[in-house]
Parts: sequence; C-alpha cells; structure tokens
Amino acid sequence: MKIILISLMMTFNIIFCMYKHPMTLAINLMLQLTILIILMNSINFSSWFSYIMFLIMVGALLVLFMYMTSLTSNMKFKYNYYMMWFFIIFFLMTYMMIFNKDILIMFLKNFSEESYKFTKEIINNLDNKEAFMLSPMYDKLEKILTILLINYLLYVLIIVVKIVNIKKGTMRKMN
Repeated sequence: MKIILISLMMTFNIIFCMYKHPMTLAINLMLQLTILIILMNSINFSSWFSYIMFLIMVGALLVLFMYMTSLTSNMKFKYNYYMMWFFIIFFLMTYMMIFNKDILIMFLKNFSEESYKFTKEIINNLDNKEAFMLSPMYDKLEKILTILLINYLLYVLIIVVKIVNIKKGTMRKMN
C-alpha cells in the first residue's frame, strides 16, 4: 500500500510541472495532499496531526484556487490524451522501480554513501511501523526552532491585526 502511494506521489510531482491550467494544478495538489495525509496517518498511531494538516492545507488551497481562477477565468481547459498515457506509463515505471528494491538501491547509490545507507535503512523498514515510531518527531535543535517559529508567527499575527484599520479597509462596509 505504501509503495503504491509513494509511486503515485512521485508521479504527481513529475507531472505537476507540465500543467498550465489552475483547475488541473489544484486537483493535482489536492491529490498529493490526500496521498500525503494517508501516508502520515499510516505512520503515526494518532491521526490528529494528519487531520489538522489536511484542514489547514485544504483552506490554503481553496484560497489559492479562488485567487487563480479569478485571474484566469477565461482560460480554456484542454484535455490532453498524451498526458494521460504519460501519467499511466510513468506510474507503472515508478511502481516497478520501487517494487524492485535492488533497482531503487542501485539508482540511489550514485548520490552519496551516507544517503545510500540511510535510504537502504528506510527501504528495508518501509513496511515496519515500529521503526518509524522509534524515531523522535523533533530533535533538540528542531524543538527550539519550532518554538521560535511559533512565537514569530504569533507576533506577526498580532502586529498585522493591529496595523489593519477596519474602517478604511474594503473587506466590509461600515455604516
């Protein structure tokens, strides 16, 4: 199951660069988000993190989609059959490459020895749920950076709320 989802994710990442219409880009992003949430849910014991991430990303995608469709409202949507066949063939190729672990290891061995060892461990433990649960979610440095980022975002949010003047804005009509 995870292998199929990972190969689908790789296929969507490659094909994302070929789209031009905002509708296909939004559909592709939603499919990638759904696959990512399913993978996160299969790794973690609790699903609250994937659920919150899904809600945040869907809200951001809706705002982005509304903005893009207002800019390109007259753009015609053309269905490309060659793209469909490319998608099917590329998906099957990535699935076969990931399914055959030796080919994937040989392909990734060219990058560096450290990444080769790390990737080999991940590939060997791909179906082992306990291997993912033993690694902590944050290291010591990442905890500090995350707390600083949360504080910075809260500070910026408070400043933006104070700067915005409701009476002069175009968001709502004041009597």
